[in-house]
Amino acid sequence: MPNVAGAIFSKNASISWDGQEFLGNTTMALLTPDTPITQERTLDPGYVLSDVDDPTWTFQIRAVQAQDGLTDWLFEHQGEEVEIVYTPKRGAGNNTYTFTIVVTAVPIGGERGSFATVEATFPVIGQPVKGTAV
Repeated sequence: MPNVAGAIFSKNASISWDGQEFLGNTTMALLTPDTPITQERTLDPGYVLSDVDDPTWTFQIRAVQAQDGLTDWLFEHQGEEVEIVYTPKRGAGNNTYTFTIVVTAVPIGGERGSFATVEATFPVIGQPVKGTAV
């Protein structure tokens, strides 16, 4: 079976945090919608009312902690609203997603004998805007 044209393999991504990149630290990025679904059964057994509300979004990352890296930047900017430009696959013509997050405090430190990593989930303000990389 041939590969799907334009399939995204998770490498060569780009994440701009208010204009700064920490790609050497970041091992995972995920923009996730939470879409409320409402269903109501009526007295007619063959009839169900269904609707969906606008999604809310979160941005999740996993990163290796490094001196003057992403973890330090997040520590210095906690509580601030920052613009993120996420490009899952770098290159002209590929999709970009621009959105604003609220930076939350992240864990610092780790287990002996391994790289100190951090996983964090940030709330997105409003809806992401899809664009095209140039």
